[in-house]
Amino acid sequence: MERFLDILNFKLGESLVSDYLLAAAVFLILLAVFSVFNKFILKWLEKLALKTKTDLDETFISIVKKLRPPFGKFSSEVQPILLMSL
Repeated sequence: MERFLDILNFKLGESLVSDYLLAAAVFLILLAVFSVFNKFILKWLEKLALKTKTDLDETFISIVKKLRPPFGKFSSEVQPILLMSL
């Protein structure tokens, strides 16, 4: 157990390993929340929008469905920062 705590308190660059793990955990949790939102809630809203007479709600849902996080851009920007901290 003490070895694990030593690893968590190890400084990597200017931050602790525990800080990096916390950031990764928050990222993964948000990714899961957005995935659930996209798969279930948007499909439910889409079904509700088909029952309405206007097309405005369907247009809004199609715009939200097209929104994607820029992971390609994200990874290319973060990678040099991580390398500089080593």
